[in-house]
Amino acid sequence: MRRMKTIAIAATLLTLGAAIAARGPVSRPQRTHAQSALPIMLWSTEARRAIVPRGQNGIFGTENYGNKFPGEAAIYLGIVHAAMYDVAVAIEGRYRPYAIAIDAPLTTSPEAAIATAAHHVLMGLDLDLDANGTKILDDRYQASLDAVLDLEARKNGIAVGRQVATAMLQLRNLDGREKHPTTVDLKPPAPGPGVWL
Repeated sequence: MRRMKTIAIAATLLTLGAAIAARGPVSRPQRTHAQSALPIMLWSTEARRAIVPRGQNGIFGTENYGNKFPGEAAIYLGIVHAAMYDVAVAIEGRYRPYAIAIDAPLTTSPEAAIATAAHHVLMGLDLDLDANGTKILDDRYQASLDAVLDLEARKNGIAVGRQVATAMLQLRNLDGREKHPTTVDLKPPAPGPGVWL
């Protein structure tokens, strides 16, 4: 019994190996920059800080300086994350983008591209940040760019990030998030049996 399992496993592996070999070698261009989730995590945090308020007694986080409350904040955060997703797709490929399809040059810095897309989308979403909030966001962006020492990769990253941010802001322009609908705007049915408002 054990021998039959071993033979079956070996036959499966040989068949799989032959199928892979028949397809030929997979050639993928090699990126010059290591990929990491760190820029996404950093700018996800920056977006949250710029969108979500501190709340009474700092209940939502004393580091926050935004002014969008929960339902609204989720929409704004989603827009920033969709932009960062499009940057990742532009650099790595393999998936369908949300707002724009770009083929980033191989020497594109993911850090610069993600920082640029997130920063520019945040600035373009009319968050009504005060001067201090704008300075914090601009300073974090500049620090992200300064950390990229390869000037060509930085330049390419900024270009990709700008393209993504522009496309995202155009796509989400006048999407209705500024309307603040009420129950009346939703045209509910007249009160009656089985109607719950």
